[in-house]
Amino acid sequence: MTSSLIEAYNKIDFNAHVPRYEAAASQAVLNGNALPVDLNIVTFKKNQFYQNFGSGGFGLIEISNVPRIQFIGDEFFYNGDSIKDVITKFGYRI
Repeated sequence: MTSSLIEAYNKIDFNAHVPRYEAAASQAVLNGNALPVDLNIVTFKKNQFYQNFGSGGFGLIEISNVPRIQFIGDEFFYNGDSIKDVITKFGYRI
């Protein structure tokens, strides 16, 4: 990351930000059936991370302040830097 990018990021007032999910309906409807919405989990589904290198000390996916995260069918191809550590930690072979 460049120093100007880091400076711009540090100037963001996250306390003034109102996340959109707070205004989301408590239930979604599919074919007339109510489906519960869990606002305490983030799901990544069928994403492909291809040829990502040089994370600059951060992970390829940097997530914070989320109680639960679920990855379903995500694929990582030819990534470098910290991705090997993440895959090794969770027991997957590259």
